[in-house]
Amino acid sequence: MKYLDGVEVEKDEVKAFEWFMKGAEQGCIESQNRVGLLYHKGMGVQKDYSKSFEWYSKAAEKGDAKAQFNIGALYKNGQGVKKNYSKAEEWFLKAAEKGNESAHRNLPPLYYKMKDYSKSFEWYLKLAEKGDAKAQYSIGKAYKKGEGIEKDYSKAFEWFLKSAEIGNADAQFNVGNAYKKGEGIEKDIVKSYEWFLKAAENGNRLAQCCTAKRYFIGEGVEKDSSKAFEWFLKAAENGETEAQFTVGSMFYNGEGIEKDISKAFEWYVKAAEKGQIEAQFYVGLAYHDGDGTDQDYSKSFEWFLKAAESGYTEAQYFVGLAYELGTGVEKDSSKAFEWYLKAATNGNEKAQNNINSFSF
Repeated sequence: MKYLDGVEVEKDEVKAFEWFMKGAEQGCIESQNRVGLLYHKGMGVQKDYSKSFEWYSKAAEKGDAKAQFNIGALYKNGQGVKKNYSKAEEWFLKAAEKGNESAHRNLPPLYYKMKDYSKSFEWYLKLAEKGDAKAQYSIGKAYKKGEGIEKDYSKAFEWFLKSAEIGNADAQFNVGNAYKKGEGIEKDIVKSYEWFLKAAENGNRLAQCCTAKRYFIGEGVEKDSSKAFEWFLKAAENGETEAQFTVGSMFYNGEGIEKDISKAFEWYVKAAEKGQIEAQFYVGLAYHDGDGTDQDYSKSFEWFLKAAESGYTEAQYFVGLAYELGTGVEKDSSKAFEWYLKAATNGNEKAQNNINSFSF
């Protein structure tokens, strides 16, 4: 331990491994678990999940709760052994029965993955009743969705509120949502936004979007595009796709922030790469017009096609146009007509006009 922690001697993971191995080979349970851990982490020795499993097993079979948990984790993740949730459950249960907290915390989500929602609820409830905020949030979700327990919005709200008051951001968002919709509690827009703000300040990206929208439309607060932009930006930086698109649009229109076409393009790309259809169209348009980026008809066509295949009408028109003119793709009258027809069927007048004057 001294070599591993650098206590009284210079830290040396290799020597630590050597000493733990000596103890492990002599049958010391703690050392066997440590050797398994060092192989698992690649500390003082090359990472080797198979050997990690081997040494954890020696300690686990002798009843060591930490090793039993570690074996369960390897089975759960398929490290050094074929992934097996049933085996993971078996070892987590052994460890949990000995009071291993990590095993207890891993059982509810494991049961959820196994689609055994009743057992998942049962184990989450044990943690929730001890004041665990994440478990309380999960119990709230279970009541809201009716997973493992009968659906009950009032009880869902109660558990979300317990978790929210401890500071769980996801629960705070759900409390806000419950007040907004009147689910399990009387509808109250003011309280809804109070909780959205708490969640937003704690990093919940959906709550950040809700707070942004409140300032954007001026619901219960003075309309403020700058504050709306600030909150949309926080959500966008947290990976919220719709917020990324909105930030792009606000940069493009100079709404709440100084107009910046290049930054608009950057944010449209982020959203587009995550499948936001409208953003894909605008990325295509930017490449088509050289707006915020260099003009590139090939890239323009690629992005128009993505949006068009998802049913975005204006993109379907531009795909037809690209095929008709041969911009960014080889000219193909047949495909041009095909895409114009799709767009026209969806109500695009330009496509309809092109079809009317189309000749092969």
